[in-house]
Amino acid sequence: MLRRHLPELAVRVVNVVDMTRLLPREDHPHGMGDREYDGLFTTDKPPISPASTPALHDFQ
Repeated sequence: MLRRHLPELAVRVVNVVDMTRLLPREDHPHGMGDREYDGLFTTDKPPISPASTPALHDFQ
C-alpha cells in the first residue's frame, strides 16, 4: 500500500538488539564510531525509532 501511494518513499530497517550500540564509542564500551554508525544510518536524515531515544542515557 505504501509503495502504491508513496513510490518515492525509501525505508531502511535496522534491528538493534543492544541499545548501547547506538551510543558513541567514547561514552560506552559497546558504542560504535561515527563511520560505523553512518554505515547503518543515513547521514542526511535522522533515524526514527519507536523506542524513546532519551532512554539511552539510562545505560551510561
